[in-house]
Order: sequence, then C-alpha cells, then structure tokens
Amino acid sequence: MRRVLGLPVLLLVLLALSGCSDDDGVGPNGGPSANFWQAAAGPTGGNVNAIAFVSGGAVLAGTDGGGVFRSTNNGDSWTAVNRGLIDDRVWSLLALPNGYVFAGTEDGICRSDNNGGMWTIVNNGLGWSASIHALAANSSRHLFAGNYYNMGVYRSTDNGDSWTAVNTGLTNRYVTSLAVDSSDRIFVGTGGGVFRSTDGGDTWTPVNNGVTDLDVAALVINSSGHIFAGTEGGGVFRSTNNGDSWTAVNSGFAYNYVTTLAVNSNGDIFAGYRFGSSVYRSTNNGDSWTSANTGLSNAHALSLATNSSGHVFAGTVAGVFRSVNNGDNWTQVNAGMAATWIGAVAVNASGHVFAGSNYGAGIYRSEDEGSTWTEVSTGFGGRPPVRALAVDLDGNVFAGTGCLGIYRSMDNGDNWTQVNTGLTLFCAGAFAVNSSGQIFAGTGNTDHNSGLVVRSDNHGDSWAPASTGLSTYVSALAINSLGYVFAGTTRLNGEGDGVFLSMNNGGSWAPVNDGLTRKTVYALAIDSNDRIFAGTACGGVFRSTDHGDNWTAANTGLTDLCVFDLAVNSSDHIFMATYRGGVFRSVDGGGAWAPVNTGLTNTDYVKLVVDGSGYVYAATSGGGVFRSAAPSD
Repeated sequence: MRRVLGLPVLLLVLLALSGCSDDDGVGPNGGPSANFWQAAAGPTGGNVNAIAFVSGGAVLAGTDGGGVFRSTNNGDSWTAVNRGLIDDRVWSLLALPNGYVFAGTEDGICRSDNNGGMWTIVNNGLGWSASIHALAANSSRHLFAGNYYNMGVYRSTDNGDSWTAVNTGLTNRYVTSLAVDSSDRIFVGTGGGVFRSTDGGDTWTPVNNGVTDLDVAALVINSSGHIFAGTEGGGVFRSTNNGDSWTAVNSGFAYNYVTTLAVNSNGDIFAGYRFGSSVYRSTNNGDSWTSANTGLSNAHALSLATNSSGHVFAGTVAGVFRSVNNGDNWTQVNAGMAATWIGAVAVNASGHVFAGSNYGAGIYRSEDEGSTWTEVSTGFGGRPPVRALAVDLDGNVFAGTGCLGIYRSMDNGDNWTQVNTGLTLFCAGAFAVNSSGQIFAGTGNTDHNSGLVVRSDNHGDSWAPASTGLSTYVSALAINSLGYVFAGTTRLNGEGDGVFLSMNNGGSWAPVNDGLTRKTVYALAIDSNDRIFAGTACGGVFRSTDHGDNWTAANTGLTDLCVFDLAVNSSDHIFMATYRGGVFRSVDGGGAWAPVNTGLTNTDYVKLVVDGSGYVYAATSGGGVFRSAAPSD
C-alpha cells in the first residue's frame, strides 16, 4: 500500500495532542504587535500529494501540512486557500463539472463551491479515523471516498452532505486509490490488491488475476477503458478487460515502485516513482516506458495530473513541476507555495539561516532573514531527509541525515561532502559543538532503537565512538559551560532511557534520571545559569539545576505536554515547541509558560532556533519557516 509521507519514523509511536490558545507578540518598540510570528517567504515547495484542475482553468494543489494552494496562471504562482479547511494535511482532491471541489484530508472531507475560496466540512457519516487518500465520482455524481486507515470506502449520494460505508466484499480496507470507468464500474486500489464494483459500490469483488504485487498505490483508466495499476514493488499492471485479468507492463522501468499515474487526452501514460527524479512516460499503452525527467532535480513524485492543454503537472516532495511539452522537460513552479516540511534549522554567526527538508527536497539557505531562499544541495547526494543541522566554530555546516550519515559544507552551504569516516551507524539526528570546536553527533540504526555518540576532533574529517555506557538512540545533545555533555534518548518501540551525562568529553556516560518520570527525551536546552531543560514525549518539560542529578517537572501553563523542541535566547527565555500545539515561552526559567502562536499558521512539529540578534525561527511541518516579528530578548 502507499506509505504515508507524514511524520519521521521516531514520531510514529507518539500521541499528538494539541493546544489552541495564543498570545500577542512584542513589537519592535516594546508594545504589543498583532502577531508574534511572521511568515518567511519559504522555502517554497513541499509535499504535493494531489493536483486538480477546476473551473476557469485554475489549478489546485493539496499539500502535506500546508493545506491547499491555488494557481490561476497555470502554476506560475500560488496562493494558499485554506479558509474553513479542517486539516492542512491534504491527500486527495476531486473537481466536479458542476463546480464543486472536494478535498480529502487527514481529518475528513471538505467541500468548496468557489474553487477553494472557502471550504465547508462534510464529514457526516465518516468513520472515526477519516484519513481520505482517494476521491472519485461516477456519472450520477455519486461520490466515493477511500479511507487509508482500514476503514474502506464511503459513498455520498447528496454531494457530500452525508456518507455511508460501502464495504461489502472489500476484504482489504486500506484504500489508496479510486477510479471510475465510462460504464460506472468502480475500481479501488488497496493494500490487498484491486477490487471492482459494478453496482455503485454496494458490493466489491477482488480482481487480481495476474497482479503479482497487491500493494496498489495508484489507478488510472484511459479513453479505451484500459486500466493501469501502479504498485509498490511490482511496477505497473494493465487490464484490457475491465479488470478480469492483468499483465505486467514494466519494460524500460529502472524501479518497480510506482506511486502515481496519469493519462493525457492522447493516451500517453505517466508514472511517478518513489525514488529519485522518476517520471516515466509510455506512448504505446504501457508496452514500454522511457524516462521523462529532464529538469525534475531528484524530486520524488507523489502525484501527477494533465490539463486540457496537455500540460503535465508533477507534485513532488519539492513542490510542483510543470511540463508544457509532454514530459520532455520540466520546470519547477513553486512561487508562493511555502509548504516545505522542515526537519532541521540552524543559524550561523552571520545570521544566515539553513533549513533542511525532512522529505528529500534538499537544504535551503536564506541570507536575508527569511525573505528569500536558495536551494543549496550541490553534493548532497540523493537529497536524504535532514534530521539535524549544526554550525561549528569555524562556520562549517553539518547535516545529519536519515540514514546516509553526515554531510559537511565548508563554504556556507554552496557545496556538500559526505563525511562518514569512522561512522558505523548512519542515522544522525543530533549535534552539539563544544567550546573547543569538537563536534558530537548522535547516530543510530534504521529502527531508531539503538545508537552511538560519536565525536570529531577535526571538523568532521573523521569520527570516533564516544559512547561508553550509552547504547540507546540519541535524539538530543547539549553542552553546558563546564563542558559536560548531556544526551537525550529515545526508542521507536517503547520508552527511551532518559538523559545521560558525560563529564569527560564523551569518554563515558551515566544516566541522570532522578525525578524524570518520562524517559523519551526529544529535546535538551541549557541556559546561561546551566539550568538544563529536557523536553519529553507527552510528559512535558523537566528542569534540573544540579547538572542532571535531580529533575522537576516544569509544566505550569502548558496545554500540550508533547515536546518536540527547545531553544533558549540570550535573556534565558525558553521556547518550547510541541507536536501539534505550537510554541510556548517561559521568561522565568520554566516557572510558567504562555503560548506564543499568533501568526504561526502551522503549529505542527515545529523546530526552533534563535539567532544572534534574538530573533526566533520556527521551522514547520508543511508551512515553511516563520520568524518572530521582533527580537525575543
């Protein structure tokens, strides 16, 4: 089945709680301002899961975390159209000839009668977990919605006002795709193959004769009624007899992991891959395929669509690409689409901001406080997900990836080199730099259950283990004024082992957890008084004033205890980001917290950093980067 490009693997076990309240920021002259945060102009792009063409020629793009964007100039520029949208994680879009548009989100379905200008929630009858990854309609304008989380198919006969589950015979209910042919036969792609309904969804029959991989991610039907099924391992299968039998049609493919399919009015078929810059085209009904990637810049394809002019749009992890010559060449068209999911953020001594994509869109740099962004991924091979960023005392920038090890740039991000000498584990999720310029990195294996701390004494040229007594995955590192190194640990399957302390530069480690009632630690921060703060998975913030010997919960005022990141400014104000509840601030060393979310339109899974002037940057999961409207000091 199609894998959700949602949270990093470490977060899949966490309960996402949310808080709702905000407070005002502080203006440049000390008075109140309208918002604490202001949106930076990017980085543009994002995970584009769905594309639809609506009346008047406008294009809609559904993103993972940025909601819906609309373009009225064929993709040249985009504007967010999210008023009334129930959830900003959009998986599917459906535009009907009568002008209605439907958006399938992580939390149900929304309907718009003005091309996304306003959305209305239409969830009546949907199941408890309404993650809608597929939408389709038949000639009677009956609507069908596919739920990814094992809830099957829902049908609406009243334009979405109400929905009824229609799953008789549907033995696998992890729905990834839907398609309807000219005879109103409905086909559904699931984690258990293809099913067909000939009675408007009342009953379903499996139709998988010849399908050797049942992990179906995409379906499309051409004007001849031939059906194509893209699978996550078996490539593309074709049926010319309404699904009764199928034949693999993969000649020319480099990989067989197909995530999306589209067909144009000439019958040309486009297939998008999960790996690399992978769009393929067939001009002979799938008999053979050729690469059509020029200009795609290593952007994994998530969605494909063609408009009436024959232009092809590819939704990728790096935003939207457009081809006006049937896939021969592609141009990235992301202006205004600030929907990038940022996994890490860092600032150097010159105030240049670096933001690393969590889903393979590369690394971006801003030299003007977020007003403009430039992708700086040269040498960043394969654009792996970025889990951590750090800048050392000489201005070298380090990127920890999952799981291709560590990359370094010695020229402000213009070029990157993999620096893995000495590494034995290659998922790098945390960095810290001490006053001598030594760099510590938390590394782990792919299951994020075990790990090592490594140290480099030569700017990353080589790494050596510095992990005696510590073998759990390290998700956070911090160093106090005495040079003591603290490590926060996590496990994918169960609790972490809390906080560890090394007083000898990583030579040996010991747990320091007295009073720490939650042991999964995602963030650490230390203020100028050497008070250390530990952010835990749904246990809130803990504070230690004695180098970790004792911990006390410091959660007064918090409405969300699921901590994602921590940062401290030069005035010892502490900023805490939660999984779904936005950002909180404490101005009294963790004694009390208040929300600071005004202007922050995306409050999910925020990463934080404070620059040398006291501005706070919030990197979001699908909303790009925000900066505080004024210095926070």
